[in-house]
Amino acid sequence: FRSFMLPQVFNLNNPGINFIRGKNGAGKSTIIESLVWALYGDNMKGTKKDRIPTKKEYRDKRFVGTRVLLTFECNDIPYMIARHIGYKNTTLELKGDSKLMLFKELNGAWDLQTEKLHNDDVQETINQLIGIDYKTFLNSVVLGQKMKRLVESSGPEKRELFEKLFDVWFVKDAKERAKVKKKQAEDKLIDNVD
Repeated sequence: FRSFMLPQVFNLNNPGINFIRGKNGAGKSTIIESLVWALYGDNMKGTKKDRIPTKKEYRDKRFVGTRVLLTFECNDIPYMIARHIGYKNTTLELKGDSKLMLFKELNGAWDLQTEKLHNDDVQETINQLIGIDYKTFLNSVVLGQKMKRLVESSGPEKRELFEKLFDVWFVKDAKERAKVKKKQAEDKLIDNVD
């Protein structure tokens, strides 16, 4: 992917904030770009698809195309996204080509969830699992350099984004937990008054 020729593994599931440090041109933005591309098939800077594969100057005889694998959990179930462009090798014994694949872990093995779906249908399934669309993700989870910021958006754009943010599952979950805690605090207050 872009400046990365050989497979790289980045573990971003540490609790708290994950920092990525490095010199200019080391590939810090490329790591985040690959995450966004794996999730949405799009990227942060509007780069055309033909510029996503590993840059020609980094390719050697080992180059077999572009593949990004991303694993995540949804409702305690592990999933893996495999997004490819011209990938000549296989992913879990399936030809990569330019396919988008979604796997679910069942009984310790990865099971393809999207065998008969077109890429658009696979993407919709991924969006439903993540519970957040591309634009909302870029404005709330990933804040990349040289990207339009939320504060620079027009009024209607901001409103649409905030409506989507408050509809995301983890925000709904936080609101429900806050309601329960508020009720417990009110009940405790009433008990103390009596």
